Amino acid sequence: MNDHFWTEIKLYFLAAVALAALFGVFVYSPNRPESEPAEAKNNPSRPADSAVSSSDRLQSAADALLPLFDGMAKVSVYLVDRPIVPNGTNVERGVAFTICGPDAEPSIFVKRVFYETTNSKQLVNILKHELTHAYFCRRGIAAGHDRSFREKFSAVGGFGN
Repeated sequence: MNDHFWTEIKLYFLAAVALAALFGVFVYSPNRPESEPAEAKNNPSRPADSAVSSSDRLQSAADALLPLFDGMAKVSVYLVDRPIVPNGTNVERGVAFTICGPDAEPSIFVKRVFYETTNSKQLVNILKHELTHAYFCRRGIAAGHDRSFREKFSAVGGFGN
């Protein structure tokens, strides 16, 4: 894909987020639902500054992609109430992020505002992206977005960065 295409996609997404903010579509849930797995409550990798919750639909979508990653074990996926901002770190600007915890145990956090406004193709692609980070985390490799990351991401059908 050309750079112009990705610029248009980014602008479209930022416009959607801005509209959602203007109309008060953000749904914040500071209380942890009872359905959250016990391991999430004690996970030192989870963001302490944000409301974190689980979603069976989101977890099922991630689990369905695991066969693409050489039979990788389940990776916990959570929704996090953090805004998507135009400047800052990758975590602040991005729609999702992966934290590689102790003993190479990854956790994926998808920003709720993205999850609630995206389409299934974008959601699957971002899950492939974050599962690629988890794949390298489980192998003890800090891959970032280097060549090995891009090759694996492409091999599982991911597109973009």
